[in-house]
Amino acid sequence: MKKSKIGYLDGIRGVAAFVVVLNHIVALFYPGFYGGMIHTSNSLETILRNSPFYVLVNGHFAVCLFFILSGFVLSYKFFKTWDKEIIRESVIKRYFRLVIPVVFSIFLAFILMKSGLFYNQQAALITGSNWGAFWNFEPEFFKMLKIAFVDTFINYEPGTYNMVLWTMTHEFFGSLVVFAILFIVSGFNKKQRFIFYIIAIIYYRQAYTSGFIVGMMMCDYYCNVASWKLLKNEILNWLLFISGLLIGSYYLKIDAVLQLGFVDLEKSYFLIGGTMMIFALLNSNILQKVFSVKPILWLGNISFSMYIIHLLIFGTFTCYVFTKVYGIFNYNMAFLVTIIPSLIIMFVASHYIFKYLDMGGVKLSKNVYNKLSKKE
Repeated sequence: MKKSKIGYLDGIRGVAAFVVVLNHIVALFYPGFYGGMIHTSNSLETILRNSPFYVLVNGHFAVCLFFILSGFVLSYKFFKTWDKEIIRESVIKRYFRLVIPVVFSIFLAFILMKSGLFYNQQAALITGSNWGAFWNFEPEFFKMLKIAFVDTFINYEPGTYNMVLWTMTHEFFGSLVVFAILFIVSGFNKKQRFIFYIIAIIYYRQAYTSGFIVGMMMCDYYCNVASWKLLKNEILNWLLFISGLLIGSYYLKIDAVLQLGFVDLEKSYFLIGGTMMIFALLNSNILQKVFSVKPILWLGNISFSMYIIHLLIFGTFTCYVFTKVYGIFNYNMAFLVTIIPSLIIMFVASHYIFKYLDMGGVKLSKNVYNKLSKKE
């Protein structure tokens, strides 16, 4: 019997969340990675961008990995039990599970803006990054509430209080699509289910939603297809995992997205790489042990909290400190002096947000579901 929660999937989610953090650090301090100002000798940013090491800061690839993982995790409990009540429970709980940390981060950004504590524009003048465009609007309380409780989940407006929350629209919609498909295929046989998944992936081929469906399909195969146990060759799984990493290391300019009428090649490329990595992880005992070590599991626990809070810390504390120490130290030393305490603050804040707000969202969703179930 497989466990009800697969720890190593939380582990790789935590690593992916930290890749997003590194992506934003690079975008702020070393915009040469993306064709901006160079701050290292011998144009090291450009060299690293065009090397396999780029996967360590490829935030878009990490987000695609998130979506595949979500599809897998959201459908796992159903495929272990085939209890339709799980689908109903998941639909009811989903919004309330996400809303508390999201609202907190947006309200905090509102307070920080009103207090004039963002220093991203001053820092951007030094770093040459595009961060000067962030938090550059007049905050309005009632509009902020609408963004926090509604727009973020239905129709995210770019450039608002917490820019990483653009993924919440895709996360929420993708979750609902997963639950809808689970309900539809619950009466199908195995062959019919997989045909339906393929049709759904083709239908959503230009959207991140396809990643959720891929994750769900992988979960069905993992839980219900006996031949899964035949795919345990460690060498092949390591090759598959490394190949996925190499795909994730590919740099593609945002302003030169490869796109055909039939499929968005950028999304598809990264979703394929993420699928290869997760497939290998599910089959490799060694990889599972790597992503199950305590520090990585802890990173997985705080991943959502870290994801929603890090930009606000970087836009305030990090940018402020950098503007003060730059000039005392050279550019790269000023970066190190700034980023080390920033990461410490981020990890501590993420821990407590996870403990009190993220877990609060879990409790709220359970309470809402229990109350609605009692009424019926």
